[in-house]
Amino acid sequence: MHYEDIKQRILTFIENEERDSFDSLALQVFAYQYENNRIYRKFCRSRKVHPSMVQSYQQIPPVPVGAFKEAVIACTPIEEAETYFQTSGTTSGKQGRNYHHDLEVWTASMKSHFEENIMKEKCRVKMAILFPHPKEMPNSSLSQYLYTAIRDYGTEESVYIASNGTYDFEKLVSFLVESERTNTPVYLLGATFSFIHFVEYMEGKNLQFQLPKGSRLMDTGGSKGRAIEMSSDQFKQMVAEAFNLPVEDCVNMYGMTELSSQFYDQSGSGQQKAPHWVRTVVINPENGLCVQDGERGILVHYDLANFHSVLGVMTEDLGISKKGEFYLLGRSEGAEAKGCSLAVEQFRNGVSKWN
Repeated sequence: MHYEDIKQRILTFIENEERDSFDSLALQVFAYQYENNRIYRKFCRSRKVHPSMVQSYQQIPPVPVGAFKEAVIACTPIEEAETYFQTSGTTSGKQGRNYHHDLEVWTASMKSHFEENIMKEKCRVKMAILFPHPKEMPNSSLSQYLYTAIRDYGTEESVYIASNGTYDFEKLVSFLVESERTNTPVYLLGATFSFIHFVEYMEGKNLQFQLPKGSRLMDTGGSKGRAIEMSSDQFKQMVAEAFNLPVEDCVNMYGMTELSSQFYDQSGSGQQKAPHWVRTVVINPENGLCVQDGERGILVHYDLANFHSVLGVMTEDLGISKKGEFYLLGRSEGAEAKGCSLAVEQFRNGVSKWN
């Protein structure tokens, strides 16, 4: 199957899932990736898996997320890519890249799920973005995500708070004061740690806001590894009190550079809402088998929108599944972390030994 053919089928599925089944399209995407992604084909051969043998998406070999730091995993020549998104490399020092021949599917995926979970049927709303512009971080998937949000859903009065590596919190205060004065709902979107720092700033200045009805806050990234760590529920309570927002209007977005879709948690419980073009399973990383419902394991996401690289990505995130839904528990540790490292080693050995 050619590039444009598979792309159009995915775009149609994102727009209308009833036109095709997930399994059917997943097998088509797998066949396309097996044929066009040389590194992934070598990995599948090392696992003794061929598209002719696969009958369900759960039989498609997922690539460990660390593999993106080990090899170029792309279905089209990287010199023809419109862009690539790059991981920060803060954990291992290595940076992984996810190449995109174009961003049409990535953008369709972002907008469709964003509209459903964030926009509340509003066409445009005044926004403040607590993260750098793509001009400063051109290879950040989060930067592109937030730019798409403000470009396609923000009013002309929307603003960026981050610039040249710093946050202009005085500018954000003026933005919020104006919102209160005019009773204009606003959306605040940005990295979790940015909001934590701003709340600290508010406390130091003895500030508090009561945002107009219809306002929302969306954070992403979590606080693990920062000076201050807190659960998603604790964070929601903190910002809800700081801005006088209902807790349900404080939403967490979970996303990854190595994927092309996002998940949203509006409850604070870690329950993630996936789009209909993504399926998630929970596995034991040591043997790759699915764990029982309610047991913790490593999350594996099968994302149709990620057709430029690989459909299945084995994360380093812990989770549990319950009745078809999954709950995010945080980063892997202990035996699970060792299992993730072993998976990367197996990937490295598999692609190096197979000619």
